[in-house]
This record gives sequence, C-alpha cells and structure tokens, in this order.
Amino acid sequence: MSIRAFKDRFIDEKLIPFIFVISESPILFHDLLEANKQIKDGMIPSSGHLGYRMKLGNMYMAFFFLAHVLFILPGIIILHAIFAKLNCHLSIIAAVLFTGLFFTWFTIFKEWLIDKISLKRVKDGWKLHFPLFDFDTYSLEVSKIYSEAVKKKIPRGELEFFVMSELTKNSAIQ
Repeated sequence: MSIRAFKDRFIDEKLIPFIFVISESPILFHDLLEANKQIKDGMIPSSGHLGYRMKLGNMYMAFFFLAHVLFILPGIIILHAIFAKLNCHLSIIAAVLFTGLFFTWFTIFKEWLIDKISLKRVKDGWKLHFPLFDFDTYSLEVSKIYSEAVKKKIPRGELEFFVMSELTKNSAIQ
C-alpha cells in the first residue's frame, strides 16, 4: 500500500469520523445544488445543509496529536542541541514564532478538513440525485445550470425537472 493510499484511507476512515458527526439523512436536491455551486465558486457550503457537524474538542485533540507526532517531537529531537547553545532571547523569539505558526496550522488544518468533508458529502449526494452523471465531468455544468435556474427564479418544486432537462439537453448536444 502506498503512502498516499494509506493517508487517504486514514483520513476517510479514522480522522473524519472522529472529528465530524455525519447525518444518515440524504442531502436534499436543492441543498446539493447550492453546495455544489458554492464549492465550484471556492466557498464553504453550510454544514447543516450537508448533514455534518464538527466536534471541535476532537478536532483539537486530533490536531495536537498529529502535530506532536509529525512535527513537534521530531523538531525537538533535531533542534534541541542547537537551541541549548543559543542565546535565550533567540529561543524566546523562536517560541513566539512557533506558537503563531502552530495556531495558523490549526486553522489551515480545520479549513482543509471542512473542505474535505463538504466535497465528500456532495459526492455522496451526487450519487443519489445524479447516478448517471459523473461528478467530475458534470459538476461544473450543473453549477452553471443551477445559477441559470436561480436567475430565472425557478421554484424549488420544478428545480429538479429544470436541471435534469437542461443537463440531458446539453449532454445530447455534446
């Protein structure tokens, strides 16, 4: 098993279930379209619409564990002898800089995991609502169709019919 496969498996099977509570309920069609549009626009979709909630305490525990195992302990082992010989003022400055970086890394880690779970939930919803259309191939097109539907003020009850008819019409042309 490659390192990348191990990492992906660890994230999907261990880390995400530990940090997030994921609803068993399927994502509503309208919420799926809105979340897909937000992801394509580079925004973070609403966790409530996608059916997940973050356990912040578990997020901190997971981050602290991973940061210590992967960065802090190896860094201490490598840099201890150097900092022991340096002026204490440089050690204090390094500690302040490291603390700032540590909390910056936490924010990046949190945003990265939220992006990961949002995309995972959208792909799961996609399999339910668009089983005949590949996500990677059609998600951008569906995003454009949804934007058009919003501009035309298509009611929610007619939204699925509108999106499917536009999608099949555009797919038949290609």
